[in-house]
Amino acid sequence: MLGDPNIDFVIITVPDNSHMEIACAFMRDGKDVLLEKPMALSLPECEEMLRVEKETGKRLMVGQVCRVAPGFALDTKIINEGMIGDIFFI
Repeated sequence: MLGDPNIDFVIITVPDNSHMEIACAFMRDGKDVLLEKPMALSLPECEEMLRVEKETGKRLMVGQVCRVAPGFALDTKIINEGMIGDIFFI
């Protein structure tokens, strides 16, 4: 997707330790970026992404994901333990 002039916006859904590198690459390529939480694994990584956002003028947004929220964690446990059967739609 890098280098594709038809793409204006990306949603980054990769492991957390890859957020900074990928987000910065896309912003430098002229694309707005939406990250899942956590934004990064350290404050310096967050600061670097904000610096690149300012440098490029692109938007960097962080979306709310609930993978560690107690209710969602319980849902995951119940599903993984097979307590409610096979999931076919969420």
